[in-house]
Amino acid sequence: MADLWVPGSTIRKFTDPKSPLANANMVGCAHTQVGSYEGSWNWGNQDGNPYALCYCRGSGELVSAWPVNLRSAANLEGNPYVFPIECEDVNPLYFPAWSLKCGDVPAWTDAQVQTLIETFAWWCIRFNRPPVLIPDTKPGRVGLAYHRQGVPNSPEWVTGNDKWSNSVGKCCPDWRRIAQFKQEVVPGVAALVNGDDMIEADFDRINAENLAVTRAEVQRLAQYLAKGESNTAFPAAAWSSGTTNPELLAAIPHITTIDVAALAVAIVAAMPPTQPGGEIDQATVEAGVRAVVPEIAAAVIAEIAS
Repeated sequence: MADLWVPGSTIRKFTDPKSPLANANMVGCAHTQVGSYEGSWNWGNQDGNPYALCYCRGSGELVSAWPVNLRSAANLEGNPYVFPIECEDVNPLYFPAWSLKCGDVPAWTDAQVQTLIETFAWWCIRFNRPPVLIPDTKPGRVGLAYHRQGVPNSPEWVTGNDKWSNSVGKCCPDWRRIAQFKQEVVPGVAALVNGDDMIEADFDRINAENLAVTRAEVQRLAQYLAKGESNTAFPAAAWSSGTTNPELLAAIPHITTIDVAALAVAIVAAMPPTQPGGEIDQATVEAGVRAVVPEIAAAVIAEIAS
């Protein structure tokens, strides 16, 4: 599985072991750190501690610490499907001194708000997720959220929620930032995703990034099939985001440009000879398919790039 990073972010990958499991990326979630960026990154880097995938500094710089397509440890029961961004709130260059208690967390800087908007917009487009605030954290929700929605005994807590924290009553990211999330971030993300404020260059950049991912995935598929490895190992070990990948799904119609009759002839021609009167077993057919699939992949890639 190739690492997927937020485009334009500063990559500072954790050095201590983190989860190798895939992230379903169903919900994008905003957090507050109750600390500086440096302190929070170092805390997350230590084995066994909670950690996010990205960290937003007061300056607006986004730091990627773990790949987007892998799991974090910031949302407890939501870890298998949440894309979390931790946001700095302690730094004398950007924030006033505060008590480090609930109710006193300073607002996000304008730069942080803009970074959250742009990052969540990219995420929504990349994974084909709606730019809307989810109503609760019940299983199956898809969209955007803030951490407190999944905290027991919070104002947002409802029966049936996935629990996103063991800290009962935790206020993350606190009222000022929650207001900004609802009034600025979510509408800003929706405007970008729906194209209201997104310029053509933004679309071109995102499409180019997604195209590169699609090409890499199709090439890995071709290489995998050509090697003759176990089919049961492929989904978990070689496919970065499975059939939910929106770019790959969008590329499927291009496959119809391949001459199916010619493909059938090529498969038969590539099959090794069999004994007279003998049946062609699965292994024999598979050998033929593996012989031509690199050419199929090349044709698909050429169609996608055109």
